Amino acid sequence: MTTLAEVLDPGYVADLGAKDLDEVCSMRDEAQRVENGVSYLRRLAQGHLDIVNHERTRRREGGEAGDLSALIAQLPDILSEHTRGPGLGRPPQDLDPAVVPAELEAGLDAILADADLADLAILDDGALDVLAERLSAFETEVSGRRQALHACIDTLQDEIKRRYREGEATVDSLLS
Repeated sequence: MTTLAEVLDPGYVADLGAKDLDEVCSMRDEAQRVENGVSYLRRLAQGHLDIVNHERTRRREGGEAGDLSALIAQLPDILSEHTRGPGLGRPPQDLDPAVVPAELEAGLDAILADADLADLAILDDGALDVLAERLSAFETEVSGRRQALHACIDTLQDEIKRRYREGEATVDSLLS
């Protein structure tokens, strides 16, 4: 199984013209699987951040710390706020995030180990702000990795399209 670091290495897409079409297609599919795992982690981080930011806003508007039941009741509304974000909106090719980069997953786990969402009611405002900052920084880092993965996938897809456009590959070969 290909790792995030391998796919993001510039050598991954080097000399694509020397590779056969099946290999380029396989590389693209593997990069898409890695991107799916990274997207999954980004969505997890964004969901946690949305919940934390909602709690911060609720408190600034006079809500009492410790009201976990009110937060839980509002989860469907909170989590639906960012169902469509900016960008190309690439749907995942596979809904099973089988390739979740371990280093990114460990980063999110480390943030959440310090303050789980169930702890929001007992966190003071300063700790809540720190949690929001850490989640935001993590989400930004993961988004950057996703953008790099999209560039890699686009490079691979462009090579595949080039081969069909220039006659190096034919649609008939797909049918056999």
